[in-house]
Parts: sequence; C-alpha cells; structure tokens
Amino acid sequence: MADTQLASPPTRSTSSAERRYRKRYLGVTIAGEATSPANFFQILRARIPRDISFPFRVVKSRRSAGLVELSAVALPQARRCWNATGIHTYRTFGTLRKGKVWLRGRGGPKPEP
Repeated sequence: MADTQLASPPTRSTSSAERRYRKRYLGVTIAGEATSPANFFQILRARIPRDISFPFRVVKSRRSAGLVELSAVALPQARRCWNATGIHTYRTFGTLRKGKVWLRGRGGPKPEP
C-alpha cells in the first residue's frame, strides 16, 4: 500500500501558536503630556531601563494616548517598566481594530489641521 498524503496539512489553532510571535496591542497613556506621534516612541523608549530590552512599535497615537504593538511575551515586562515611570498601561487588544476603537475614545477629537 502506497503512502497517502493528507488532503491538507494539519493547522495550529491560534491558542497553541508560538506565543512569542503573537502580536498584542497595548493601550498606553502618558500622564500630563500631549505629544506628537514622532515623540511618543522616544518617550516610551526613554522610560525603559538600559538593562532591559524588548521590541515594540507605536502603531498610532493621539495627544497623550497611544497604541503600542509588541509580542505577547514582552507584554508583562513592558507593563512593569512603563507603569513604574508614570506611564499608564490599559488593557491589551488581540486585534488592531479593537485597539483603534479604544484609542478613538481615549484620544479625544482629532486636532484641526
């Protein structure tokens, strides 16, 4: 009897996927500071101790609120670093769409051009 190939390869569910590569979107506010999107990343980076490193990127920001993309594994470390330095981290979103809805409600109206 010949070896038969499966019709389709087995798939992984999202819950069992490689956890470190799953993106998460973290809602963040910088207390008392209204900042431009360009400065938002610099403020977050400056508040991480030099001996700690994790990749992140600012997806979107409005005034003092922003949405940060990072891996699921880096999430607890990011929360510890930023919450200890006056940056408030809110809930985590699994999809960018849900994070943008949160940001729309947090950042207030769009500034006039």
